[in-house]
Amino acid sequence: MIILWLPKRYMARALNSATMAGEAACSLSCIQITLVVFVGALIFKLSKRAWWVDSAACIGLAGLFARESWKMLRWVSNP
Repeated sequence: MIILWLPKRYMARALNSATMAGEAACSLSCIQITLVVFVGALIFKLSKRAWWVDSAACIGLAGLFARESWKMLRWVSNP
């Protein structure tokens, strides 16, 4: 995804395209979600005593989703 995100961000700036900027933002969100899930799974795999990792990963995902929702609500309410 990082390989896709960097050119999308570059093209959005070069073309001054809001659509491409939205696509780059979507790719960045996907990268963040993937990293949270991957790190949580990796910690759980490496340490069987880390029973709390699933809950922490869920809280991290909830934070990411809340931040994206807040940004979307600000964008919608902006005239």
